[in-house]
Amino acid sequence: MHLFPGAGCLGTGTVNGSVVRMMLVSLPFLAVTLWFANQPHFRVNDRVFRRVIAWVILLGGATIFLNAP
Repeated sequence: MHLFPGAGCLGTGTVNGSVVRMMLVSLPFLAVTLWFANQPHFRVNDRVFRRVIAWVILLGGATIFLNAP
């Protein structure tokens, strides 16, 4: 499903080679992180899990915002 938009971004120059390399390097780390992050979901209260995930998303967004040029 994402193949065509991805090809379009590559074709128009929106995503260049350095971005693709960064994505390929970070992909294994992202996959492992997502797998480990999903494991507590089965053992923790759903309300606590949602609160923790909300904080992680908030902090991630803040770091992107603060690191923006």
